[in-house]
Amino acid sequence: NGTILNGGAFNHTGAGTLTLANASVDASSSLINGGGTMAVTNGSFTSGTPMVIDNGSSLIVNNANGGVFASDIVIQNGLFSGEGSVDGHVTNRSGGTIHAGNSPGVRMINGDFTNEGGTIAVDIEGNESSLLQVSGTATIDGGTLAVTAAPDEDLYEGLTYVFLASGDLVVNNEIANTTFNNLQYKINTDYNEGYYIFTLESTDFLRGQGSFTSNQLAMGKYLAATFSDIGEVAPPPGAGS
Repeated sequence: NGTILNGGAFNHTGAGTLTLANASVDASSSLINGGGTMAVTNGSFTSGTPMVIDNGSSLIVNNANGGVFASDIVIQNGLFSGEGSVDGHVTNRSGGTIHAGNSPGVRMINGDFTNEGGTIAVDIEGNESSLLQVSGTATIDGGTLAVTAAPDEDLYEGLTYVFLASGDLVVNNEIANTTFNNLQYKINTDYNEGYYIFTLESTDFLRGQGSFTSNQLAMGKYLAATFSDIGEVAPPPGAGS
């Protein structure tokens, strides 16, 4: 709480967690570089130069109920997550991960967002998913979409989610890599008119799984996790017998 820094550099280089709750920080520069976590809740945080997240560090910003976080952010090698708004440009590089919301939720970026090969992590719950909402230009230059659902989530083929929305969406290279923790479905991505979406598609190999024994189903799940094109994998011997 209170004013922690008024000018000067703000660096979190430790491995532990630094929590700023309703605090006021006005920094000339900022860095999270020690593999630890900085959690900012409400309050005010400004930085004159981009905050760099590196060496497996994490920045969690939750200010949906008030507060200002005003800084450009570069996710070099680490995680940026939380819910609420950020006033600045956000760049997610190949070693970085951005996760909108708190399972799920919305991250407002009042600036530009650039994905330079980084991972966009998304949670789904019912018909809702994590959403990056960008007021400026959203530029996609490759990367990975990593989707997570609760084990007991009621899913079905054809469910479609928006995970990125921008009035100006530029796709230089599509998001070609996808992961999903539910092996009964795979993820198909698409984009148009300022929205990047994904749709659930049942995996061919696991269709009709009720006719498999438990060992055959376990082998199917192993193969589904091992091979991306599981439609080409033959059923286990004896399936359906």
